[in-house]
Amino acid sequence: MEMLANFDAGALAAGKDPARMPRQIELSVAYTDDVDAAISLIKKYWAGTFIHAMHLQNIYTPGMSAMNGSIVGRDAILSKRLISADPGKHARLARQFIDLGFTRIVFGTAGPDEMGFIDAYGREVLPRIRERNEQVMAAAPR
Repeated sequence: MEMLANFDAGALAAGKDPARMPRQIELSVAYTDDVDAAISLIKKYWAGTFIHAMHLQNIYTPGMSAMNGSIVGRDAILSKRLISADPGKHARLARQFIDLGFTRIVFGTAGPDEMGFIDAYGREVLPRIRERNEQVMAAAPR
């Protein structure tokens, strides 16, 4: 993956050992079976980030971001975000990034009920990720 190769190159250029450094990624997900509501919240709070200009132009306010994000369609959102109430799907998504070498994963969601998301994710998804990591570590050659 190009991102991790660039990370390694940057660490080496800074005189650091990339193998000893944390590798963090943020994954935006929706832990729900209400796809339409999740898409609506993503469009309301984060659709502007789907537009490349958001990162290159002088877009300073949430209103400017929302204006740019208004053109983002349902299919674009579904291709970029996991929207599911299945904790196994969320754990498999995390596993993909762990297998790539990420050591820290931050999960985020769009919407006003972040505490509800944190509670449900911590109770239903994170234990599956931990369990799978323990299985992988136990099977690894020593």
